[in-house]
Amino acid sequence: MSLYNPNIPQPGDRPSDSQTQILQNFQTLDTVFTVDHVAFSLGINPGKHKQVTFDTVHPAGAPAGTESVLYTKNVGGVPELFWRNSVAEKPISPGAGSLFAWCVWNGGLAGANPPINGFNVANVNRTGVGAYTINLTNPMVSGLAGAILVQGGGSHVGTENVASGPGFVSVQFRGSFSGTPLDVATGNFMILGS
Repeated sequence: MSLYNPNIPQPGDRPSDSQTQILQNFQTLDTVFTVDHVAFSLGINPGKHKQVTFDTVHPAGAPAGTESVLYTKNVGGVPELFWRNSVAEKPISPGAGSLFAWCVWNGGLAGANPPINGFNVANVNRTGVGAYTINLTNPMVSGLAGAILVQGGGSHVGTENVASGPGFVSVQFRGSFSGTPLDVATGNFMILGS
């Protein structure tokens, strides 16, 4: 890859004299830009982020008003992701106490269905009366959640976590903690940790 040349064209240059260097600059910018972004030349979602890459740990800026920033901070010798606005700084890296996934789903639908709303949940599969498997979009790194919170709406029910693995959590709703299996009108689910 050619290096970007910020010194062209010079005030006295004719654009045709710098055409090769200007073309190299555009090619360099396109190569660097597409590391974290969708290329402008693709035509579909050009310029949108694919990811955010931090080269190293840098001090956070000082956002004002409604501005906010993402940055990495050294925590125990490891870069961790943080968010800051003009009021506070908060870690957003996955870990104990961090929200890993959540969703609300229609408990009466059979089969695998997308959640009504949520984050990091691909679908919820009703596998039997009051039995649901919540399938994650991105699996948990450890396969062990710090806490799994499930609540059924529409009636007062008890729940039990039947099983969990890196990519799923299975739950059973009952009329009470030891009662008969029971479907719920809506289910609410949240994983804390990773």
